[in-house]
Amino acid sequence: MSPDETCQLLPQGGERTSRTGLIAVIPALLLLALAACGGGGGSGAVEDMLRLLPRDAEGAVYADVAALYDDDDLRPIRRDAEGEWDDTGFEDDFDIELEDLTYLVYGETDGDDLFLLGGLEDLDDLRDELDDQDYDDDEIRGIEVWIDTSRSWEAVAFLDGGRVLIAEYEDTMEDVLRRMDRGSSSLYDEVEDIVSDTPGGQLVVVTECGSDCLAASSLEKAGSDEMKLVQTALYEDEDDAEDQEDDLKDDIEDDDLPRDCDDADVDRSGPVVTFEMVCELDFFEFFTRFDL
Repeated sequence: MSPDETCQLLPQGGERTSRTGLIAVIPALLLLALAACGGGGGSGAVEDMLRLLPRDAEGAVYADVAALYDDDDLRPIRRDAEGEWDDTGFEDDFDIELEDLTYLVYGETDGDDLFLLGGLEDLDDLRDELDDQDYDDDEIRGIEVWIDTSRSWEAVAFLDGGRVLIAEYEDTMEDVLRRMDRGSSSLYDEVEDIVSDTPGGQLVVVTECGSDCLAASSLEKAGSDEMKLVQTALYEDEDDAEDQEDDLKDDIEDDDLPRDCDDADVDRSGPVVTFEMVCELDFFEFFTRFDL
C-alpha cells in the first residue's frame, strides 16, 4: 500500500493520504467505546452528541477518559490527550482537568466546537467557577445555561444525568438544545446504521469520508502494545463502495499495508464497506485531535 493509497491513518499533515476514501481515526481524542466499556458513557453518550448535531455537521468523537487513566499501556496516548485537553483551555477557564472525567464527546458543526462531559463529581464547583467569572445564569428550553459572550467558550449547559455541555458560541448552544427539545432531525439520522454496526472499543470517530461517504471508526486494544482498527463506511453509490472494496483487497493481497500493521481484512454489504487491521499501539500515539 503506497502512501497515497492508504486509508488516512495519520494525523493531518502526515505522510499517508487516502485514495480509498475510508476516513481514519485522525480526529480522535482516543480510546473510547461505542458500546459499553469501562468507565465511559458507551453508545448512549455517542448518540447523545449525534442527536444534538444537525444533519450536515462534521461529526463527533467519543473518548473513554477513564480507560486512559486506568490502563498504563495507554500512557503514551494519554499524554497526547492531555496536551490536546490543555489546548481547550478548560482547565484554566473552568478548573476542569481531563482526569476529572469518565468520558467526553467532541462534536463539530459549521466550525463551532461542542464538548459533552461526563463524570464531574461536584457540579456546584463548576457553577461557582462560572459565577466567579461573571457568566450569567440563564435558561434555554428549560435547561440551565450559563452565558458570557465575551468568553472563548460562551455557553455552559447542565443536562440531566450530571452531564455538562460546553459550546463555543451561544447561538450554537441554542440550536442544539432546541433540536434536543423538539427531537428534530440530526446527524444521528444520517449515521444510525453504521454507528449501530461499529464494534465497541476504546475509540470511535463518526465523520464524513468524502463527499459521498459517511463513516464510523473504532479502536480497540488488541494486546499490551497493539490496537485493532475497524472502519465502517456508507456510500451513496454502491459502485463506489465496490471500487473501494476492490482497492483494499488488492492492497491486502499485495501485503501493501502501513508499517507496523497487519491482519487486515475487508468486507462489503451493498453500499457499506468494512475494513479492519491491527497495528502497534505507537502507530496511534499522535492521533489525539479535537478537529474534524
